[in-house]
Amino acid sequence: MEENTEKLRNRGYRSSRVPWELLFVLARVGIFLLADLFATFAGIFLCSGLSSLLGVIFKGNKTVVLSVLPAINDPATSSAAGWIILTGIMLRLFWDDGKRHTAYARFSLPVATAAVFFMFAAYWLPSVFAEQSKESVAAVLNSFYKPCMWLSGPLQGQLRAAVAICAAVVAFLCLLIYKISGDVYLKRHENL
Repeated sequence: MEENTEKLRNRGYRSSRVPWELLFVLARVGIFLLADLFATFAGIFLCSGLSSLLGVIFKGNKTVVLSVLPAINDPATSSAAGWIILTGIMLRLFWDDGKRHTAYARFSLPVATAAVFFMFAAYWLPSVFAEQSKESVAAVLNSFYKPCMWLSGPLQGQLRAAVAICAAVVAFLCLLIYKISGDVYLKRHENL
């Protein structure tokens, strides 16, 4: 085993490795975009499943059915549920990152800041072109930004502003939870 490792080092594989910081940033951007797609569908299915379940449970009580079900079936509700799911996924991921990076002496707030900045940029920049693009492309981008649509109602349909606010809140919370988890890990393991 050591012989193979030594051969790889002699060939220069160790020196040509991609830095972990770059891999961390790229992975977090990719996970954020995939989590957005997951949250879009999860929010839709969660709300439709919940409305079906409540319809069965409160079948005899028409006041509950007529007052609650329209609110659950509202697209803004499934959008808000998707945003909450997206935020939860990313917070859990950055909590774990903060712990692991602290444990392995790789905790770096500048790297985490770069990751959340590029997450924000990769998510927000296509929204600039969503309003100016053809209908088919605009429909795809609008479905991609489904977790942020709940905020476009209060903002009078301003998609770019809604996406910027939603992504900025997620990015700020991720950075905050990264720092908090690192501090909590250090308090629990004072010998580090």
